[in-house]
Amino acid sequence: MVFPFIFGGCDFKIEDLKSFEFAYSTGNYLNAKVIYAMQSDSAGYSFSIKPSGVDENDAFVFAVQSADIAELETILNRYEISRWDGFKKSDLRVKDGPSFHLYVWLKNGKSVHASGYSSYPKNYKDFRKEMDEFFMRYNNQ
Repeated sequence: MVFPFIFGGCDFKIEDLKSFEFAYSTGNYLNAKVIYAMQSDSAGYSFSIKPSGVDENDAFVFAVQSADIAELETILNRYEISRWDGFKKSDLRVKDGPSFHLYVWLKNGKSVHASGYSSYPKNYKDFRKEMDEFFMRYNNQ
């Protein structure tokens, strides 16, 4: 699909999340990486947080309610995340730079996939800050 790269992605409402993953690295000499995820299954919803230095199997996992998912969907829609679909840019001149990836899957089959290496979509910094604040609330439980 060529059009999202030209026009800035598709525009659809994020609702009925099936799963979500947002990860970023800081690109500093420690290359700290954080992964925030949401999963849904027949038992309900869960969030997981894997901070830098924590083994994948030791990620913090929390059962959450549908109200938590609705709040996450509200944030995703505030930043028009569906428009990020197809964003895949890299600044190859930067060595050891910061990077991110974002995957959103909806129950209706729609999805958003975006990634960047020292290159970001509109409002990325604000989105990342809000994701940190949102998920850290659960990490402190």
